[in-house]
Amino acid sequence: MNRITRRSFNAGALTLPALAAAVSDERGRRPNILWITAEDMGPHLGAYGDACAKTPRLDRLAGEGMLFLRCFSNAPVCGPARSTLITGRYPPSLGSQNMRTRVPFAGRTFSGMLREHGYYCSNHHKEDYHFPTPPEAWDDSSREASYRNRPPGTPFFSVFNYVCTHESRFRYHAVQGGPLPYHHPDEAPLRPYHPDVPAARRDTAAYYHKIAELDGKVGALLDQLKHDGLYEDTIIFFFGDHGEGLQRGKRWLYDSGLHTSLIVRIPERYRAAVPAYRPGAKNGNLVSFVDFAPTVLKLAGIEPPAEMEGTNFLAAETRPTSFGYRDRTEEIIRISRSVRDRRYRYIRNLLPFSPQSRMHHGTDKMPTMQALWARHLAGTLTPEEARYFSITPVEELYDCEADPHQVRNLAADPARREQLDVLRREVFDWMIEHRDLGVVPEYELMRWCETRDADPTRFFAGRAKEHRALVELAFAASGGSPREAERFGRALDHREPCFRYWACLGAYALTDRERAAPLKSRLEFRLTDDSPVVRSTAAVALLKDHPGHEHALRVLRVSLHSEEDPHALLWTADVLRWPGHTALSRLNDVVRARYRKQKTVTYPDEFASMTTYVRDALGALWIRMTHGAPLPWLAFRGSSGPSFQDRFDRGDTLPVAWFEEGHPLGAPWQIVSGEWAVRNRELAVARTDRPPSLVLADTTGVAPSEPFRVEAEVHLKRRGAMAGLVFGATSPDDFYVCRFWKNAPDRAVFQVLRMRRARDLQQVVSTEPFSFEGETLRCTATNESGQLRYRVIDPNGTTLLVGHTALTMPAGRSWSGLYQIMSEELSFSRFRFARGRDVRGTV
Repeated sequence: MNRITRRSFNAGALTLPALAAAVSDERGRRPNILWITAEDMGPHLGAYGDACAKTPRLDRLAGEGMLFLRCFSNAPVCGPARSTLITGRYPPSLGSQNMRTRVPFAGRTFSGMLREHGYYCSNHHKEDYHFPTPPEAWDDSSREASYRNRPPGTPFFSVFNYVCTHESRFRYHAVQGGPLPYHHPDEAPLRPYHPDVPAARRDTAAYYHKIAELDGKVGALLDQLKHDGLYEDTIIFFFGDHGEGLQRGKRWLYDSGLHTSLIVRIPERYRAAVPAYRPGAKNGNLVSFVDFAPTVLKLAGIEPPAEMEGTNFLAAETRPTSFGYRDRTEEIIRISRSVRDRRYRYIRNLLPFSPQSRMHHGTDKMPTMQALWARHLAGTLTPEEARYFSITPVEELYDCEADPHQVRNLAADPARREQLDVLRREVFDWMIEHRDLGVVPEYELMRWCETRDADPTRFFAGRAKEHRALVELAFAASGGSPREAERFGRALDHREPCFRYWACLGAYALTDRERAAPLKSRLEFRLTDDSPVVRSTAAVALLKDHPGHEHALRVLRVSLHSEEDPHALLWTADVLRWPGHTALSRLNDVVRARYRKQKTVTYPDEFASMTTYVRDALGALWIRMTHGAPLPWLAFRGSSGPSFQDRFDRGDTLPVAWFEEGHPLGAPWQIVSGEWAVRNRELAVARTDRPPSLVLADTTGVAPSEPFRVEAEVHLKRRGAMAGLVFGATSPDDFYVCRFWKNAPDRAVFQVLRMRRARDLQQVVSTEPFSFEGETLRCTATNESGQLRYRVIDPNGTTLLVGHTALTMPAGRSWSGLYQIMSEELSFSRFRFARGRDVRGTV
């Protein structure tokens, strides 16, 4: 097989016919450029042959433009993907590959370059680049940003991002039983790794429903562009930010997580300068997100700078391969690299030490995932479904033509050895060429940026050989070959913590545990290493063969108690979920205490997301060690069992989770964590090790005129924090939301909203801003004859806000009885309902 390397491809590309110096019309006018982006959406349009998709407007746009069949995001999650798009560079080269990290950035954005050349650039409105947005990047990046705000006669580059297809939106729609006018769940096309159960079909139907909703929104924007007389002056891109948001799509390096839609429409007046463009054609070339920035610059007549790592995908020839990467996705740490050619996908997993099915705060809220957990616990998984619960393989190879869903791993097939060797080498060479920083522990990278150099791209400056040696060590460590034991021993003495880290991982991974025995003394020495991630990794490696090693256990206890750095703490929480050691059972008390403490911890703004991620990782540890399974709370209890009312009347103790199917709102009573006891019609906390994070209380049949009273304490610990309650639902499609939002360090907003899902309408009934400098608020809300009366006070009893608003309900309708706590940072002291029922607890 002839191997085309990245370097040889780029050398050849220099001889291709270049675009004209500037794409312009007969009058010399440069084109406007519009990006329309959708979140969490694969190539699921009618134009791609998807019979379930109802997308007439996007299909029409595809008919007028060029449809790209093999467009791949470089990352299966939004932040790293957007970091790629704005820079034209791979985040592993920049240090921005970890989800919601925050690294310094000393480079240029392509939008800033457009502005330098006279373009008006607007972004509506998501950024999420993993570094502070440079001030020169946008003329306007906000919810009000639009090309309409530009100076007259100025060419524009404008981005409109649509969030309606995000996993959280269609998951919420499915769980809440929202209408699916275009898609009946029975007709939803299930993926082979999804269970054929109603929950999975509802999720899939809701996903397609949101795509249909997106189609209407895109159509409205295109109509606006035509109304403004700009449609034939504007080059239009439509694409998703990565693959689908369904289970095993987003966050995974398969086509389901990386393959996305791409439509490009070039008006006739600009086509002469782009000879490879054919309106109405389907283009089978490989396109990668790293190519988008240089392509747009070429269309604007700007030469892409040398540091950009992509190429113009509208040229006559394009790339032979597309590369993908996955590092930390929220609270789960994985380091994987992938390459895709026109037929095969290869994945190299550098941390193949854990099950693929680790608890994740977002994915596991999806009913499909809950059904998979139920089938896993019952032992009824199909082989395709069971792969999700297996140990992560070191290498994966898939024939994407014969196996489009990538469920048959061919890495061990002798007949595919040539493809495996070639693509493995492609990944290795790519990591070397682009100075991949994924081999540097996130803790070490962040510490280096803080203490030694503000630019993470300089981490290996002048040390190319050292970087290559580190990548080689990482490959060896992930393989765990006994032949590499001596290499691991030498690396344990290396001066750089990155080498010692991978050496500890190699010692953990050795398949011949007898070869690990000579490393014991060196690992013990590393228990006092300067680097906390090296100390934790050495401890876990020792405990694999020496489960009672007191020094190693002490290191992990200290790490869990440490206030040093959230990245180091998250690493410790992650490695404790790996199989092959019994450390977790010896650390119950420490994990429990740390989890309780973590509820009160808030990290600085640059690490704000880590507050949630560390808490979720510790919560997963607590659940696993307490119940012996990663996610026991997701086991279903069918409606054939005792009703909640029966349990309530008998005074039973509720299980960690209880779901009743068939309720119009999906789950009338749901306790996500902790155990509650019911005594004398009172719901009280029975176990407080992990307080519950969500409670739905049923008051079915209460008329709108009957009084209720809610006393709540809200904790808003950082800017952007939000908490509130859903109440007074007349149906799954019509209910009220009462919420707090901290929009500034010294201000907050109290809002009452009416949600009508059938119309996708969010109506703001009232908005009351008020001054607020602390973290804690107390709110009392009372329904009096259809009037919601509320009072907000601070902990000292000072009144901050008093108001009331009417709760309008359709004639003859009653409350369906939904009272929902929306945030883990909110606690309630008492609900008073009609008929004298009280509910007490703490969230």
